[in-house]
Amino acid sequence: MGSTAFAAWLNVTFSGMDSTVSHFAFSLHESAAGGFFDWLFPFLTLFGNGGIFFIAVAVVCLLFKKGRRTGATMLIALLFGLLVTNLALKNGIARPRPYADELGTFFTYWQAIGHGLENEIYSFPSGHATASFAAMTAVFLCGNKKYSFLAYIPALLIGFSRIYIQVHYASDIVGGAIVGTLCGVAAWLLIRFWFRKMAASEKPAALFITNADILHHLKKKEV
Repeated sequence: MGSTAFAAWLNVTFSGMDSTVSHFAFSLHESAAGGFFDWLFPFLTLFGNGGIFFIAVAVVCLLFKKGRRTGATMLIALLFGLLVTNLALKNGIARPRPYADELGTFFTYWQAIGHGLENEIYSFPSGHATASFAAMTAVFLCGNKKYSFLAYIPALLIGFSRIYIQVHYASDIVGGAIVGTLCGVAAWLLIRFWFRKMAASEKPAALFITNADILHHLKKKEV
C-alpha cells in the first residue's frame, strides 16, 4: 500500500522541522559524547516497545489501593492509544519511515547510527510517543499536579530517542504526543466517571440508618 495524500502533505508541511530536529539528533551522534548518546537513546527507546513497560507499571499500581485509579487509567489510555494509532492512523495514513528513501539524508543518518529496521513500515504517528504520552498523561492527571508533571520527562526522552535513531520524523513524535495525550485525557474522564458512579451507588445505604443507630452514636458521644 502506497503513502496517502495526507502523508505527502506531512512530508512537505513539516519538512523544515523534521530536517532540523533530525540533523540536531545526528549532531549529538557526531559530538564528543556521541558514544554515550549512541548507548543512551537506543536504551531509552526500549521502554516504549509495545507499551510493555507502561503496562507493567500500571499493573503494579493496581496492586495498591492508592494506585488503582492511576493503574486503571493508564491501562485504558494505552488501549485507546493502541486502537487509534497502531490499528487506525498508521495504516490509514501510511507514511513511510524516514529511512525508506535510500537517496535521502535521513537514510544516511540512519545508516550512521546503525540501528535496525522497525517491525512496522509506517511511521505516523509514533506508537512509542502515543504510548508514552498516554500513560504519562494518566499519571499526571491522577497524581499530585505539583510533582506529577515530571512524568512527561520520560515521555519526551522516549519520543526524542525515536528521532535519534532515525526511525521517526519529529512530526511523527508530535503527532503521537497529541494522540497519546488525548487518549490519556479520555481514559481519565472515563475512569473518573466510573469511580463517581460507584461512589454514588454506595450512598443510598446511608438512608437505612435506624433510630437505634442514632441513639447508640449519641450515647457514645456522651461517654
